[in-house]
Amino acid sequence: MKRGNQKSNIRMIRSILLMAIPLIIEQLVYQVQSLTDQAFLGNLETEYVSAVGAAQAPYGVTVNFIFGLSTGLVILISQLWGSKNREEIQRYFKSSALYFSLISIAIFIFWMSAARPVLIFFQVDKRIVDYSVSYIQISAGYLFFMGIDIAIQSVLLGMGRTKPIMYAAIIKVVMNILISWVLVFGYLGFPALYVAGAAIGTLVADILACIFLTIYCIIFLRNDFMMWTEWSDVYRIEPFRKVIRLGIPAGLEFLLWHFSNLMLLRFVN
Repeated sequence: MKRGNQKSNIRMIRSILLMAIPLIIEQLVYQVQSLTDQAFLGNLETEYVSAVGAAQAPYGVTVNFIFGLSTGLVILISQLWGSKNREEIQRYFKSSALYFSLISIAIFIFWMSAARPVLIFFQVDKRIVDYSVSYIQISAGYLFFMGIDIAIQSVLLGMGRTKPIMYAAIIKVVMNILISWVLVFGYLGFPALYVAGAAIGTLVADILACIFLTIYCIIFLRNDFMMWTEWSDVYRIEPFRKVIRLGIPAGLEFLLWHFSNLMLLRFVN
């Protein structure tokens, strides 16, 4: 009996590790992507590094807030996946993809109109504020794709399929390194764009990773995902309300934690 329990525990731990390791790699890859821009720009001018850091901090708060909200979708999808209710998974996916997209676009509009006032509030040095504004406004183009990206990742997490997310993260960091290297320094006939080049590299890498996940789901998860079928009820708000009710505590936790760090950053500035 004890041997049976031990084998069961080993299988359970193995299953957990198989799901967790890709997510650990994905988070490590994300940190590499964040550091890549600063490493390239640090070879040119230290002010460029400061500009990117000043831009990433407040912009990242808004992005992490939306990812925090998506925790509710992960929970609901995992429940539905366990009960093999694929039709409800489709409904939650479609509703979340639409309304997360609307929220992301609203945040895009916010950053396009308020990036400078926000950075000034956080006492960003006037010598670098223009670079920081440029970095945010270029990187914010990803927000047009973020809703569908979050919905897909949440469904994959709820289904326990973490490897595609890891593959997307690897694509993201590789493309970011290549594109940023070309555009920051001005190689292969391109002009040297410095901070703007780093932002473009991040933007393009994020979009390519989102496209990869979308194509992956269409090709390999057609029987489970069903994301390309009937979209007539995409405007239904009730599934998204359930997602938000579960996700708001996590989203606020992200928001409050990072906002406290931003206030410390303001004091330091």
